Amino acid sequence: MTWWPVSLDGVEGTSGTVNANNEQRFSLPALEEGIHISGMPTLHLSVNTLMCNGGQVFATMYADGLRVGHATMDVRYRDGGYDAQPAFPLSSYTMLMEFNPMDVDLDAGAVIEVALTESGEDYLPSPCAAIGMNVNIDDTSTLSLPLIDRPPNDERWFLAPPWWEQQPIPS
Repeated sequence: MTWWPVSLDGVEGTSGTVNANNEQRFSLPALEEGIHISGMPTLHLSVNTLMCNGGQVFATMYADGLRVGHATMDVRYRDGGYDAQPAFPLSSYTMLMEFNPMDVDLDAGAVIEVALTESGEDYLPSPCAAIGMNVNIDDTSTLSLPLIDRPPNDERWFLAPPWWEQQPIPS
């Protein structure tokens, strides 16, 4: 496995406010060759709180319009872990976000796009949803993709036996 870090100053997109009414998007250039994303991509996202002491970002990754993964983080948990840290209005933070595990094959020419919103479909909005935060789509933010390169017949792939070859579950 190798990591492919992409500084957001080399993507198409602009910095701006993410709140209940605004989203920001960025997209990578079309892939020159096919890739296999396997693991938990990271998004180290530089943000600035506004006139609120918190906020959250929901990141949805798409490949050619198909949703392939998501990540969400409250700025109070910006360093990971289970303990909240204070967040203050008009302050800068780097949110160390991790996407849910992914196992995605993308062909050459595919375009990866990430939409940054205040909340996802099955997540509650933060108390700062109306105000939101500014996200920095520039060299202070990085998307990193875990890539593997294995031939289809590699013995390290896990292949579940077909259902007709599986043993019955004892009762």
